[in-house]
Amino acid sequence: MLPGGWADTVEVQGCEVQDILYPDIGLLCHWAREHGLNQLAVNADPFIILEAMVADFKPDVVFIYAGGLFHITRKKRDALRIIAAKGTLFVGLWGDELCEKLYEYGPYFGDLDFVFTTSEAYTKKFEALGIPSRNIGNSFDPSIMVTPALKKDIDVLFCGSTGFGQPEHFNRYNVLKNVIPRINIRLYGNDARNKNWLSKAKILQFSKVLILKCGMILPMAFFKTVTPLLASRLGTFFFGRASEIGKLFINAKVTGIGPWILFEDRAHPDVGIYDFLKPLSKIYPKVFFKPVVNGSEYLTLLTRAKVVLNIHRDELADVGNIRCYETTGVGVCLLTDRRNEIADRFVPDVELSTFESADELVEKVSYLLSHDAEREEIAAAGQRRCLAEHTVMHRSKIIVEELRKLVAIKDASIGASRQRVLLAKYNTQGQPISYDVSFFLQAAEIKRQQLGCSRLVVAMLPPEDIHNQPGVAADVNEIVDGHARGFRMAHILVQMTDLMPDVDVLHLKSHKIDPDALKLYGSEVVIYPDDGIPHHSEYYQLVNKNPEMMQGFEASLEAHRYIKKWLDQIAKGRKVITLTLRQYKVDKERNNDMDAWVQFLEGLDSEEYTVVIIPDTDAVAEFRQSPLGHYPMFEPACFDVDLRFALYEQAFLNMFINNGPCVAASLSKKIDYLMFKLVVPNVPTTDPKFIKLLGFKIDKTPSYATPTQKWVWEDDTYEVIQREFDKMVEAKLKIASRDVS
Repeated sequence: MLPGGWADTVEVQGCEVQDILYPDIGLLCHWAREHGLNQLAVNADPFIILEAMVADFKPDVVFIYAGGLFHITRKKRDALRIIAAKGTLFVGLWGDELCEKLYEYGPYFGDLDFVFTTSEAYTKKFEALGIPSRNIGNSFDPSIMVTPALKKDIDVLFCGSTGFGQPEHFNRYNVLKNVIPRINIRLYGNDARNKNWLSKAKILQFSKVLILKCGMILPMAFFKTVTPLLASRLGTFFFGRASEIGKLFINAKVTGIGPWILFEDRAHPDVGIYDFLKPLSKIYPKVFFKPVVNGSEYLTLLTRAKVVLNIHRDELADVGNIRCYETTGVGVCLLTDRRNEIADRFVPDVELSTFESADELVEKVSYLLSHDAEREEIAAAGQRRCLAEHTVMHRSKIIVEELRKLVAIKDASIGASRQRVLLAKYNTQGQPISYDVSFFLQAAEIKRQQLGCSRLVVAMLPPEDIHNQPGVAADVNEIVDGHARGFRMAHILVQMTDLMPDVDVLHLKSHKIDPDALKLYGSEVVIYPDDGIPHHSEYYQLVNKNPEMMQGFEASLEAHRYIKKWLDQIAKGRKVITLTLRQYKVDKERNNDMDAWVQFLEGLDSEEYTVVIIPDTDAVAEFRQSPLGHYPMFEPACFDVDLRFALYEQAFLNMFINNGPCVAASLSKKIDYLMFKLVVPNVPTTDPKFIKLLGFKIDKTPSYATPTQKWVWEDDTYEVIQREFDKMVEAKLKIASRDVS
C-alpha cells in the first residue's frame, strides 16, 4: 500500500481523514512542529505525539490497520480512549499472527468495538470472543504506478521472507528448501541475518553454552545483574550490534533448572527450531537477490515473472495474504498453497493456480511454464477478478459502510434523533435503462439497512441526451431509440420502484434538477452511490453477498384483483403455467427454442393445466402468427410491471429463459419459477465470466432463491424442460402436502 492509499479512498466517500504512520518519528515530529508543539518534537516520544494528534483531531473513529495493532497495544489504546471524545470508536483491521503461546486474543483485542479481518477463520475467532467482526480480505492498491516489464525473464519468482528464523513460517522455509534445486526460481527478499555471521539463533546457542559453563561457579544474581550489561555494552564493543543483541538478552527470561541456567527468548517460544538450520541464502546463494522495497519497483518486478510463488504462514487463519492480491493485481499468474477459503476471493485453478505439497508445486510449475496460453489466461482472469472486486477502494467502501452503521448506532445511543434518509440515484447516463434496475433497487435497500437509514428515496435520472445514451451499440439504438428509452424510463424503471413497499421515487426528466440538493423532510441525506456512476455489476454483487437483507418485490392488491378476474375466465380451476418469451432482434441466440417449447406445452395435460403466454414486448404484434399464437396471451403484462408480477405470483409455475423481466422476477419470494438458458457463451452479458463477475456461481441457483425457484444451467431443449418441470411439480406437491399436514 502507498502511504495515504487508504485515506484517499475513505476521503472520497465523504469522510474527513487523518492518516498517521506510527511510529515514524520523523513524520510525527514534523506534525508536532507544524502545530506549535516543539517540545514534543524535541523529546520525540512517538506515543505522546500520537496522544496530541488524537486530542487535536477529535475523531469519531480510530481505525488501526493490521500491524499497527502491534504498535498500538491494548495498554496504549486504553490511554487513547481517555483522551478521545466520549463514544469514539476503536476499530481494527487484522490479518497478522498473534502468537497465542504468548498472548490471548480476548485480553489483547477485547477493547475494540469492531474488527475487519482478512479471512473467515479470523472472523470466527473474534466472534467467539464476542467482538463484532467482518471478513473483507486483503486488497490491491492500483494507485501505485507500475511499468510492466517488456520481457518475462524470470520463470518463477518469490518475494518476501523465506521463513528462516520465523517459527510461523517454518513450512515456507521447508517447502522452499525442497523446491529451489528443482525449479528455475529467483528469490528477492529477506532471509534472516543473511549478511551477518552472527544470527539470532547462533546468539541464542552461544548464550546457552556460555551459561552452562559458568553457571556452576557464579551465583544466579550475577547473571540477572550482569547479563544485560554484557549484552548492551560489551556486545556493542565486540559485535557492533547493540540493539539486536541487547534486545535479545534484556527481553530474556532467566530460569534455573538445578545448576543449569537457560535463556528463553520471548520473541517467539519456538524460535529454537532454527538453531541448527541454515538460512536459505547460505544454502542456495545463487538464487538470492537484493530485496525490493519501493512499491512501484516491486510491482514491476512481479511483471517480469511468468509465475509468482506464494506460501502462507503456518496458520489456518492466514488465507489470501496480500501477495495474492499484488500478483493478480498486476496480471501475473499466481501459484499459491491451497487453502479452502481462497475460493471465497478467487476461483482456484481458473484465476490462480494452487498446490498442496512441494512435489505438486514442482509439477504445477512445469505445467504452467510449458503451457503459455493457459498460464496467461489464468493471469488475465486473476487480474480481472482482482480489479473488479479486490482493490483498496472496494475494501474501503465496505469499511465506511460498517463505520457509518457503527457511528449511527453510537449516535442513537447518546440521543441523536435526526432521521437519516438514503437517496439512491440511478443515473442512466452510464447505466442501462432496463430490468437491471431491479438489482439496483435491492442494492439500495441493502445499503439503507447497512447505513442505518430510516427511509429510502430513489431518483431516476435520464441520460443527458436520451437520444444518444453512452455505451449503447448502434444495432441496439436502431431497435430502442431515444423515444423508446423515455418510454422504458417510465414503464420499467419507475414501475419497478413501485413494487417495493415504503419507497419514494423521483422521476426526473432532465438534469436541471440536482437530487443531491433536495431537502428531504429536514432529514440527514445519505447519497448512494457516492462515487460517480459504478458499473451495474456492483449492484448484483451486493445482492449476492447479502441475500438475507434483500427485500424483494411484490405486486399491488389492485393488480392481484385484476389478474384474478382475468384468470377465472381462462383457467376455470386449472393450474396456471406461464411462459415468458424472448424474441428480441439483438443477440437472437438467447431467444427461446420455439420448437422445444411447442413440444413441451402440447404435452401438458389440458385438464390439469392452462397455459398463458407473455410475449416479448417488442414482438407483441407478431405473436398471433407465431407457433404459440393459439394460446391465451396476457398483453397488459408487456407494458405494466405490476400486472406482470401479479400474474407471476398467482401462477402455479412460471417458465423463463434468461431475460430482463424474468431475472427481475427472480428477486421476488412469491414467484415460483424455472429459468433456463442462463449461459450463451458468445454474448457478453451471458458469458460465464461476466455471470461470475455479477456474483453468481455457475451451476448454482442464487442463495436468495426459495425451494420453488430454480436456475437451470442448460439450454431450453425439450428434454431439459420436461425433466425440470416434472421435478419441480413433484417438489411443489411435497411442500404443499407438508404444509397441509
